[in-house]
Amino acid sequence: MIDLPGGEVLEGQQPYEALYIHIPFCKSKCAYCDFASEAISADDPRIEAYIDELILSIRAASRADLRAVFVSHPDTDHSGGLASVLKRYRGAKVYVPECWERMEVGAAAEAALAGRQVVSLCAGDRVELAKDIVVEVLWPPEDFVPAEDNEGSLVLRLCYGEANALLTGDIPNTVDRLAAEEAEVLKVAHHGSRYATTAELLSIVRPRLAVISVDGNLFGHPTQEVLDRLAAVGAEVLRTDLHGAVTVTLEPDGRVAYETMRVPEG
Repeated sequence: MIDLPGGEVLEGQQPYEALYIHIPFCKSKCAYCDFASEAISADDPRIEAYIDELILSIRAASRADLRAVFVSHPDTDHSGGLASVLKRYRGAKVYVPECWERMEVGAAAEAALAGRQVVSLCAGDRVELAKDIVVEVLWPPEDFVPAEDNEGSLVLRLCYGEANALLTGDIPNTVDRLAAEEAEVLKVAHHGSRYATTAELLSIVRPRLAVISVDGNLFGHPTQEVLDRLAAVGAEVLRTDLHGAVTVTLEPDGRVAYETMRVPEG
């Protein structure tokens, strides 16, 4: 989804989903990844083929090795592909929210992280990806006990010069205003659920571009309420169910550009 000049990034669609950040001039490539699928369980053998396809696409686009993985939260539609990814990148460092151990982490995710270098992050932490490229951790706060796992989602702000992107996981309306900072690009939380992306959050973020990772689902995502809220702040909206894979380019002077795999009909 996020491309720093000279590199490519892919946001996959059904049956897998992934958000990948490529830094072309950085020797130690990093990525923020939610490799998973809502339609396929973590122990379904088909996920191996889908992850292979995705990784081949990433390697073809960026020729990058994966050094770091940021997992927003343990829900299977965000962490279900973790084991398949990590066994292909055995040296990758994994970043999780500080409240990870106070969330319902399934056996598959626990097994995937066994023996790995896992770093817990909380609000105020910073991860330097390269010169002038920093990830600021906005949520969760230290010692936070989420009422449900979405509340503990890792919220990150990718900063590159004057350009910023806010990556929100599934952060809900109960706490999203507390994890808001201004950003040109917003990865819309929880696939466009009505229970996320509040008007209060949007009044702080004021995104120029909003990307919704979503496909056919039983929940009506993205909801009209969220689309109306995004329109009210003037955000241009891209949806992976309509536009396919999305590539967003951030320039250090604050400019933002994007490419999509397809143009919606009508």
